[in-house]
Amino acid sequence: MKLIVFGSTGLLGKQVVQQANEEGFGVTAFCRDTSKLQHIGGQKLNIFTGDVFDPKSVEEAIKGHDTVCIVLGSGQKRKGVVRSVGTKNVIAGMKKME
Repeated sequence: MKLIVFGSTGLLGKQVVQQANEEGFGVTAFCRDTSKLQHIGGQKLNIFTGDVFDPKSVEEAIKGHDTVCIVLGSGQKRKGVVRSVGTKNVIAGMKKME
């Protein structure tokens, strides 16, 4: 199974990425800052650099994945709308993959 995780650099997201990776899933961590995931390794871990505020980036990242996991935080440093806007963009991207 190929899994993509949005919010992969937060406390919960890092755990989801690490545990899915340890279980042998093909995991893609979608993030803006790849340095926050340097401690997680594995043969099947991919990192996609993008921004959930960019619908095209989100759509491109979703391609080829079986499962999407959204664990976005509120994004207080980014006006507190990361979860709402990001989730909207992820859902729109998933609908285009139907």
